[in-house]
Amino acid sequence: MAVWCRTEILGRKPMSLTKARISQSLSSYQLLACPLAIVTLLVSLTSRPLLGQAQDASRWGNVSGWKGNVLISGEGSGTPVGLPVVCSGEYSNNQIISLKPEVTGQFPLWVGVASPDNISLSISSIVTCEGKSCLTTIAPLGGLISNEFGIQLDPTQSTYLWTVGTLTKTVVSVCGALSLPEFAWGPISGPSGGPIPFLGATYPLPDKGVHLKMTLPTYMDSNPLYPVPWNISWDFSPVCKVDTSKLTPRRQDNPAWDDENYDHSGNAETIGTKGCAMTCLSMALQFAGISDINTPNGLEANDPGSLNFYMQHQDTDYNGLSVAWDKAVRDVSGGKLKFNTLGNWKSTVNNPGGAKQDLDSALCGASPHPVIVGVTGTDGSFPGHFVLVTGRNADDTYTIIDPIGKGSTLDDYGGKFETRGTVVPVVDPPGQSIGALDVSVDNNVSLLLTDPNSDQTGLDNASDQILQNIAGSAYFTEALTNDFTGAKPTETGHSAEIFQPRDGIYRLVVTGFGKGPYQLSIRSFSQDGSSQPPILLQGTAEPGSSFTYIVKYSSTPGSTTVATPMPGDRNGDGVVNCADLAIVKASFGKKTGQPRFDPRADVNGDGVVNVLDLATVARQLPAGAVCH
Repeated sequence: MAVWCRTEILGRKPMSLTKARISQSLSSYQLLACPLAIVTLLVSLTSRPLLGQAQDASRWGNVSGWKGNVLISGEGSGTPVGLPVVCSGEYSNNQIISLKPEVTGQFPLWVGVASPDNISLSISSIVTCEGKSCLTTIAPLGGLISNEFGIQLDPTQSTYLWTVGTLTKTVVSVCGALSLPEFAWGPISGPSGGPIPFLGATYPLPDKGVHLKMTLPTYMDSNPLYPVPWNISWDFSPVCKVDTSKLTPRRQDNPAWDDENYDHSGNAETIGTKGCAMTCLSMALQFAGISDINTPNGLEANDPGSLNFYMQHQDTDYNGLSVAWDKAVRDVSGGKLKFNTLGNWKSTVNNPGGAKQDLDSALCGASPHPVIVGVTGTDGSFPGHFVLVTGRNADDTYTIIDPIGKGSTLDDYGGKFETRGTVVPVVDPPGQSIGALDVSVDNNVSLLLTDPNSDQTGLDNASDQILQNIAGSAYFTEALTNDFTGAKPTETGHSAEIFQPRDGIYRLVVTGFGKGPYQLSIRSFSQDGSSQPPILLQGTAEPGSSFTYIVKYSSTPGSTTVATPMPGDRNGDGVVNCADLAIVKASFGKKTGQPRFDPRADVNGDGVVNVLDLATVARQLPAGAVCH
């Protein structure tokens, strides 16, 4: 039987990863008979230019290494070689190459030498040898001679190249008492058919994320003597870690501050019980360059104690027991930093791919930053706890700093998380706004914001879905578990953050889901990043109640955002008309808990629908309106 045998000198230093190398390596194989068959596999994948927009090279700018798996499987027929007996028949081989090199390099080329543990062949062959069944296995004496693995990106052409060098394994066939060398099949010569070639092929970079994955259609090996169908797929995962020397891991239960009063809660809560999100923010601020905080007591080193003290003395940096992310970041940094929501809120519950892509974009890009995410609290609430993600491992796990020290990766929380964002510098592009409109409420009500283009962000109570249709917006819902006792959350805060909001009129509808008071805060930042005067509004809610505010925003520096209550708008459509009056009339005289009581009709929230509610709506009807 004629087989492929390697004739170049073993142990030679691997050549560069180029098409010339592929051609030269293939020419070093000759078709000849060998007394001892050697499995020799050369795998080299290249990318051809694609028509389309070039990729952003910075997406992989912080990748320090890769791990991956390549699966090559197929089956064929052949005859043993160099045997004193006649063996004939068909046999099938399955080859698996598992590449797990974690290599370092400089973007956009990562090259490294993999160890023998990183590559393996699993071959199962059955032949008939003088009527006996023969099993082919890999001989333990075989080993790697030389091996090279590399990934090179070409973002300008939207393509990538991955290359595995040459490896050699000895394969032995055992037939009864005989020990017989056997040839193992592999896609050495390249394909003769199929829509996608294997050697010298085209592989596009993904439109999103940093994972390099591909599954090829089945094709035929072009070996003219033994054409064999092969299936090939691979999955390369990068290693990305932020520079952890730029932050100090913090615990919320540090004795230096764990019993300090948290937020504006008086003696009800402490940093140790509810301070996980704020502790993560302290670390993220430190990574972004905030080493000191200008507290009411003067300049203090940035830590959870000093940050909490600073935020307590701001009216809007806490949203009840939740952190008002963008407001706090802009305030504590003096407008030099902002909170980047990575596009918008995402959760592994309903968008696992998008949530992980957001992590990857923050960790693997040219300007990496740690990411604050919400995870499951000790009582099962989601998200009831917050951690800081600092790295992406090649096995698709993510390293974290946990303020309560429970976990070291997101897998310790079941891999379930939802994104919040990163702390990044405020960059002022010429002609572009760096303004923001941030709205939050502490408890009992949800928010739905409609912008001048009629796009909406918030909780749509009709569908119970979170909308994030306003460009540059994110919507968060947070309820913190007591990290010390495991007690369930006592408040649920809602917030909407819009970066570069449109100038004009916004309609804000707050809808009750609980019974009790609420505080609504609105912070606006002009196009130059300067802060406008804050707005604080109070109200009383009950399940199903609705209240509308008209918010007028201007990004011009020196402007003041105005929020006007619109109590006559009972259905939240932004106008007062006969439909609103009809809602009040339908519940007139009813009290909370009675049949036909509609909480929307209780304009002043006193628990009864009466003439006071009717008069409030009637006064806001357009002049001349007649309602029956």
